[in-house]
Amino acid sequence: MAVAGAVFRITIETDDPALAAAIRARLPEAAKVGLRRLRRAPDLDRLTARQREVLDLLLERRSNKEIGRLLGLSPFTVRNHVSDLFAALGVSSREAVRALVGKP
Repeated sequence: MAVAGAVFRITIETDDPALAAAIRARLPEAAKVGLRRLRRAPDLDRLTARQREVLDLLLERRSNKEIGRLLGLSPFTVRNHVSDLFAALGVSSREAVRALVGKP
């Protein structure tokens, strides 16, 4: 039953492109649906010990300077570790790292 003026949002997450296409084909033209590909859980076991240390401190919202002080590294070395960590996880920001591992 349609309700005049009502707005509905349907979000379907799938990692199957064929399923996404089949769902889109069966929806009314007016429907606005976001089909997002599921992101695979990060394989944290593949990270180096140093990357894990940096990740743990990054999840505590520590700055490069703070991480460096705690690990006995220069902020520039920490910056390199953070860049390597981003590459390993396939993200480009600290916020994306937190979202990926489920930390707000």
